[in-house]
Amino acid sequence: MPDRSARLLIVVLICTVAASCGLWRRKPPPEFAPEPVTTRPAALLAEMSVEQKAAQMVVVSLGGINFPNRDDEELVKNVGVGGVYGGNWANVSQAVQFISELHGFAEQSELKIPPFVVARYTCGMGQRLTDCTGLTLMPTQMAIAATGDPGNAYTSACIAAKEMRSAGITVNLAPNLEISPEDGKFRFATSRFGSSPDWVSRFGTESIRGFQENGVLSALSGFPGVPYPPIKEPDALPGIIKRIPTLSAADLKPYRDAMAAGADGIAVTDLTLPTVDSSGLPVMLSREVLTGLIREMWGFEGLIIADTITAKTISDNFSPHDSVVRAVNAGADLIISVGGYWRHLTTVGHIVDAVRKNEISEETLDAAVLRILKYKQKYGVLEPAPPDLRNAQQTCAQPSNLTQSRDMLKRGMTLLKNDGNILPLDRKVYSSVFVAGVIGVERMAKTLERYRKGVTYFESRAAVYDKWSVPKEDITRVEPMAKDADLIIVCTYSTNRLPRGQEALVRHLVSLDKPLLVVALGSPFDITFLEKVQACIAVYGPAATPPFLEANIDTVAEFILGDCPAELRYSDNLIANVTEMTRFDARELVLMPTGRLPLALSDAYPRGFGWTNSSAGFVSGASWNFGDGQEARGVAVVHTYENAGEYTVEMNVTNTVGNAHPLSFPLSVVGKDGV
Repeated sequence: MPDRSARLLIVVLICTVAASCGLWRRKPPPEFAPEPVTTRPAALLAEMSVEQKAAQMVVVSLGGINFPNRDDEELVKNVGVGGVYGGNWANVSQAVQFISELHGFAEQSELKIPPFVVARYTCGMGQRLTDCTGLTLMPTQMAIAATGDPGNAYTSACIAAKEMRSAGITVNLAPNLEISPEDGKFRFATSRFGSSPDWVSRFGTESIRGFQENGVLSALSGFPGVPYPPIKEPDALPGIIKRIPTLSAADLKPYRDAMAAGADGIAVTDLTLPTVDSSGLPVMLSREVLTGLIREMWGFEGLIIADTITAKTISDNFSPHDSVVRAVNAGADLIISVGGYWRHLTTVGHIVDAVRKNEISEETLDAAVLRILKYKQKYGVLEPAPPDLRNAQQTCAQPSNLTQSRDMLKRGMTLLKNDGNILPLDRKVYSSVFVAGVIGVERMAKTLERYRKGVTYFESRAAVYDKWSVPKEDITRVEPMAKDADLIIVCTYSTNRLPRGQEALVRHLVSLDKPLLVVALGSPFDITFLEKVQACIAVYGPAATPPFLEANIDTVAEFILGDCPAELRYSDNLIANVTEMTRFDARELVLMPTGRLPLALSDAYPRGFGWTNSSAGFVSGASWNFGDGQEARGVAVVHTYENAGEYTVEMNVTNTVGNAHPLSFPLSVVGKDGV
């Protein structure tokens, strides 16, 4: 008996040690590998009835909120729709459970073909979930573009796709490849990469690669772009009226480049392209565009998605039957139907009726369905594999991903003004701080309070329910709270134009004649209405639920205190002369902060603009290794090279809060004769 007890004790100890060392932890999920396309899609197609084929072409919006309802079950199990469109779940656990149940319904269907699970997440799952804890909150496309590094678009998409795939999402209507107009500043969203076609192409192709390499089919959204010129006639269909060369070099370029780079899907809208299709049909109903331009001219073989066939622009000008028939004949493979159960059912019915009346040929129907099945096989959808909650929890919000996300957000934040060198926030100069605004105020104040005392705040709670406009009574309440502060910080938020109530709040606080910093959490265009503020930061936040914005406030506060990444200002080799003293100044060699505007706000703030004067003190220290065995410390130092040659100078730049950033650059040391 004692021996048995001793052995049991040893086993317990081994288990304890193994668990503490992580030896028995679950292995990370395997990397996604696309399935090779076999003859199975064609075999499935041969077994399908016209009704089943028609159902495969329809993506339906989900009716259930917390769990699938009976209509959702009926559409997946008995109708056999090709996809479901959702994304507004409460949290990742609910998303996993919801999608798992959909897989269960598909398993009970006659063909046992699971639907695509389609979402629209330009910056990850946390963008729309009401509870985004347990997820990695990714910066918006505009914030990513502001970093200036397309590699960040790839990294962001990889992280977002892994989390989406672990929850069961297989198609993402992203990235958005619309060009942000600089002459129509209020028709913009932070879900775009910027105003340069080349810029959008570079970031877009990297984003697509990140999504698709990690198991999520990337359907380029927003095609063909932003309406231009603005349509003022009430009965006119919105469209893009530009000459073909201009269209090709601007609005259409990112989409064409993305298809050439391997995008597997494109979501087309209800805009018109009169210079491509003179009939003036919306793009999703135009054979000239979908088949003539996208399929034949550009050689695209992926899925074309009509987004959304039930849009008001379509329903106001075409009957439901006519619009569905036109979309299928134009070349659409998947049709997104938004509405209730009967609308979805009739959308399928319109396709069936049209085939039976020869309005849609069976060849057209079969070609679309075969393409759908091939991509379902490629992305592993044909094999019923419901998402696993433990796997999702293990995949989402990994510490390394959270760190990368915060770093990208900081790299993209753009300091647009810094008059008087307000930033980084000097605790000795500003002993008391007052924070006001419409969102994130309390969290901002409490984050700053961890580093300093004397932080007070007022958040206009009414603004959330009044289209983000601050009521007059709140503006009146703010003045006595702000008058004794050394510095005022205002958190603004807008997705279009800064609401008048917020503008009035800032102007009222400006009148107090105190240093004022505006943190534009959404649209960077806020600064164009706030010209009298001393400092302004553009954060490029999403049009999202408050929890998403709140969660990034800690990172914004760290930036205000001086914690921001560093990058080399110059990429070319620097030259020094042998036996002569060379001055090395980190403030001249380094960019800190690094964010740059990906579009123009005004003549005063052109594309590529960002605060560059580092004398305010974001760079607080540096250590140097000159590559010749000599080292030094100091923000600005001098060094003399005894021999000509090629050297690599290494430096560790320290920001205001003490975080070090290792950087290096090549240096050519030449002799007196220049050699």
